Order: sequence, then structure tokens, then C-alpha cells
Amino acid sequence: MAVPKKTIELKGHSKTVRQVRSEQSSAISVSADKKVRFWNLNSGQHIGTYEEPGTTVLSIDYDKTSKTSVIWPLSDYTKVHIGHKNGLVSLVDFMERPHIIVSSQRPVLLADGFDFSSPGRYVIWENNSVDCWDEEKKVRLWQSVEHTKKIQQARVISSTLFANGLVGTASSDKTVKLRNMSDGVTVASLAGYTGVVNCLEPVGDYLLASGSSDKYVKLWDLRKLTTPIFSSNAHSSPVRAVSYEENGGRLITGGDDGTVILWELDNWSRGRRECLGMVTSQTSQQQQTSTSSTSTSTSTSTSTHQNTTISIGTVKESGRLVNLKSGITSIDSDESGLIVGCQDGLIYRYDFA
Repeated sequence: MAVPKKTIELKGHSKTVRQVRSEQSSAISVSADKKVRFWNLNSGQHIGTYEEPGTTVLSIDYDKTSKTSVIWPLSDYTKVHIGHKNGLVSLVDFMERPHIIVSSQRPVLLADGFDFSSPGRYVIWENNSVDCWDEEKKVRLWQSVEHTKKIQQARVISSTLFANGLVGTASSDKTVKLRNMSDGVTVASLAGYTGVVNCLEPVGDYLLASGSSDKYVKLWDLRKLTTPIFSSNAHSSPVRAVSYEENGGRLITGGDDGTVILWELDNWSRGRRECLGMVTSQTSQQQQTSTSSTSTSTSTSTSTHQNTTISIGTVKESGRLVNLKSGITSIDSDESGLIVGCQDGLIYRYDFA
């Protein structure tokens, strides 16, 4: 698998990039400079800017509940969910000139971050608490305060194992907790980390990737959560970002070392709604082999689920993007390439060869 080629450098933020998202030929970003920018990935120019005076913007995501009503060459989606430190959530349409705020509400008084990926619901975290809110009814569905230290990230996880999906939280208490999306009841707690857990990423229908300050990238099977099925300390500094590109079967990680590592997932079923792994035999035996180093990491694994051994496949490092000018803070990817946000305010777009 070839190393992606850098095609464009996006300049416009003056401080650390908090989050990036890409969609077709467009991208959105939010920075510690309190600005949200909408980008044309063909030209590298930002074509729209949002700023809310008096508060910091924390989280962004495309609203994919409806496509734009006009023909636009960059993206089918132009509306963006924006979450603020003061708890304000705005839906902004960047197609309009000037852009317009379609809707706005303030479900909480303070927030550390938002996940907007579940249509009609907001997942909001602040300190060690995580809430799930109904967007239309404007009511809290549930709240969970189980972590003993600050939550670094919350992610909605879609899986056919759980009818309504899960909410995963990564915390400074060195654990990951998984809760039912419907009622907030905790179904699992993942331990074994020696550093703060910074980021989570769903991988297909049954897997979950994490990155942590102990420099480890880990891959968990939701069908058997006793131990990770893959673990590597290939990064030389804390891991801050992880993304999964499903069509190419790539896991992409980035950290404070200014390095992006691409991991190739072989012998997997890659669809998000499909079973990852193949039933090979009925047994109660579990086997796992794993090797890791700063240059290469591979894992071949089988896990046992309900007396059936499931062959998971292999994970191996397939390439690196090195010598970025500062640490990595956020990564998003699609079948065309990846976009990387950095501590120095720069954003890079790489295309898959």
C-alpha cells in the first residue's frame, strides 16, 4: 500500500487545530483561534468563516440529514453542527452568503466537546460527565458520571451487536467506558492503559481503536473485550488522533511526535454493517500473537465468542508521514485521502495513490 502524497496545505488558522472533517472536495476545521473555516480542497482556500463572539468553539461535524438543494461542486452537504464551550449548539449553512444560522440551542451550560454523528442526538461531555440529548425535543435522555477524571473524547459507535449503538468515552483516568446509546447504561470498561486515553474510532461493525498518552494504539473486539486484539507503541509520543478509512481498510494514527502512521488491515470484511472476521471452528480456545516496534507492527489474532472462534485478520504498518512541523491533533479520512490538523494551526491534505 503506497504512502499518501501531500497535495495541498491549508493555511488560515493562527492557533492549534482542534478538529478537522472532510467531505468530498470540502473540509471544515475548528481552531483554538475560535474560528470555524470551510475549505475548498481543490484550491486550498477557505471560503467561509464562522466565529461566535465571547465563546470558544470546540467541535464540528457535517449535518448529513439532508443534502444541499442546489448543485455545488465541492460537497453535497453545506450545513455544519458547531458546539461551543458555553454549551451552545448551532447549525450553520455555509452555502449562504453571508452564512446563516439555521438553528441554535443551549442544552448545557458548559461543555468540553460534542459528538454530532448520531442524527437527532447530541452527545456532550464536560469534565467527567457525559450527556445524551434529543435535538428535536430539547431534553436530556440520560447522563453518566462514572469516570473519576476528565473525559478526553466521546464517540458514537454503530454496531449490530447493540440495537441502538454505543457511546464510548476516553478518559484521563486511563480507561474507556462503553454505554448503551439508548439509556446510558455501562456495558463495558476497558482498562490496561498506563496513560491518558485521548481518542477513539469505530472500525467496521465490531471493532474499536484507541490512542493514548502511553504511546499505544490499541484495537478492541466488541465481542470479547477482555484484552485488545492488537497493541502497538510505534509512536514515540502520545497518540492524539485516530481515523478509519473503510474502503481501503486503513487505520490512521497521529501523535505529538508529528508522525502519521498508516496501518493496513488484511483479511477483514470491511463494511461498517458487516461482521469483521470469519467463523473458522467451534472451540473455546483463544489465540493471540502480537509484535510491536517503532518501525513495524503486525498482529494475527483469533477471538472466541459464544464458543466460536472468529479469525480477525492481520494488522501491519504500511507507511508513515513524517517530519510534519508540529504535533498531530486531528485526522479525518475517506476513500480519496486524509486530512491532518496540527498544533501549529496548519492543515494538510494527502491523497491516496
